[in-house]
Amino acid sequence: LNTTVAPLFFADQFLQISTSLPSRFISGLGEHLTPLVLDTAWTRVTLWNRDMAPVVWSGAEGKGDGSSALAGATHGLLSCSSGARPSPDVLLQPSPALTWRTTGGILDFYIFLGPDPKSVVRQYLDVVGRSQVLPGSLWLKAAMGGLMGSPCGAGSHGGVWGDPLLPEHRYCHTQDVQWNDLDYADAKRDFTFNKKSFRDYPEMVQDFHRRGLRYIMIVVSDTPGRAGAPAGVGWHRVVLCGAFPIPSSLPQVWPGPTVFPDFTNPETHEWWYDMVKDFHDQVPFDGMWIVSGPGRAAGCGSPAPALHLCWALVRQGAAPFPPLLSPSPPRTCPSRIPERRPPFLPALSKHPPPASPLQPQEPYAFSPAAQAAMRNALRLRYSLLPFLYTLFHRAHSAGETVARPLFLEFPKDPNTWAVDRQLMWGGGLLVTPVLEAGQTKVSGYFPAGTWYSLAGDSTIHSKGQWILLPAPLDTINVHVRAGHILPLQEPAFSTAESRNKGMALVVALTPDGFARGDLFWDDGESWQTFEKGDYTEILFLATNVSEGGQLLRASAHLDGVLLEA
Repeated sequence: LNTTVAPLFFADQFLQISTSLPSRFISGLGEHLTPLVLDTAWTRVTLWNRDMAPVVWSGAEGKGDGSSALAGATHGLLSCSSGARPSPDVLLQPSPALTWRTTGGILDFYIFLGPDPKSVVRQYLDVVGRSQVLPGSLWLKAAMGGLMGSPCGAGSHGGVWGDPLLPEHRYCHTQDVQWNDLDYADAKRDFTFNKKSFRDYPEMVQDFHRRGLRYIMIVVSDTPGRAGAPAGVGWHRVVLCGAFPIPSSLPQVWPGPTVFPDFTNPETHEWWYDMVKDFHDQVPFDGMWIVSGPGRAAGCGSPAPALHLCWALVRQGAAPFPPLLSPSPPRTCPSRIPERRPPFLPALSKHPPPASPLQPQEPYAFSPAAQAAMRNALRLRYSLLPFLYTLFHRAHSAGETVARPLFLEFPKDPNTWAVDRQLMWGGGLLVTPVLEAGQTKVSGYFPAGTWYSLAGDSTIHSKGQWILLPAPLDTINVHVRAGHILPLQEPAFSTAESRNKGMALVVALTPDGFARGDLFWDDGESWQTFEKGDYTEILFLATNVSEGGQLLRASAHLDGVLLEA
């Protein structure tokens, strides 16, 4: 970094700082629909929270002010700067250089020295915090690849929108959780439900529980600023957009004029707890799909713009799930672009098109061919849950990544730096999805080494090259990297059923005949099992003459683990 390339401007309503960069290979800078490597030919990136599906070179759901540069060694930059609207602009220049420009607030940067991408990630997580392992994490990991949808325009679960879990459907598709968008709420207000269209809402959730399923509903975590708001006892404490008394002009979100709770105020935590508990006493939900409020606000005359931009960091709850799937018209065509990618992404959300808001989105509403492709993909995810669960544990305990670009694992291979149509799970699983409709072949880059098809039908000995792979409709190309052992489990229709099935190991030996892997396992339900030591951890080792393992830690949950040779 060299900030002497241009003067520092620090004036009223204008702050600017510039630095040279060691490489044109720059990635990051918020959430945008762009190539992995950003264009440095005078490209401007604006960082701003907004509630829109991603479009090219435009802000998306969230805001993350960070960048990384690749050039033999890697470094990262995190901005904790805050400011009023408009949000910071980052100007990338071909020299290469970077200019950071905003109209107010402060300049607050962290520099992560690496020197490799994995080190940059760990250093970043040391600042912002590692991912948390939530109660019910096992079924959550499954649910994020299962039926995640909302019967938009819905009514009573026994009436207008029907029952998505009828017996003839229940045993055709894996499912752990039923999700709901905001349809259930009264006038789109949190912690309410529509007494007409969702008149039997509590009974619906209880019925899901009787079937062994969980239920998660969306919560926007904002507060309507008008009479009759369910959170009326809370908005007067402290709000972010607007101050008490409620101003005549308020930001507009789904419920209408809206204010936002100040989660930096301890009293707000008590109010939030009370609201959640009171609603849970009515509707026994299992989780909340929490989305940011201020990022959706329009016309916000905030007296605290710095807190507006930081609101998502201090509110309670999880980050929003991006809508990754749209429906596949015609219904007989299952080869829609994302159809062979979601099993390896965090969320699978099927939203109906605006022109057909009542169009069913459940898997069984599609053609038999489409259903078969979905069923194969979701069963693949369920079989990989022990491996995925272990990766999330490593993210929590060691600051590692779960899904990662190829350059994170192979930073010394320049061919991986711009690969953004493949991804890896951990360091051992390479996914090469089809991203164009109707394609039956896909080209993927394989770094130097030996790669085994997870299906066991092919082996690739790569020198670092692009390879054209067959990709029929019902197939996702997944390869295991030599030297790794993956724990798998026989899939079932839910994680509860899967836990009673046997486990197996996929052993991918190196040419020298060695492989290793590990398994983290707990009850899949409890809180802080790692911190309490209530878990099992096994290290697997294999050579071309023997295979075995080392039990690093055991708990009662080991009784439910059946390993089959």
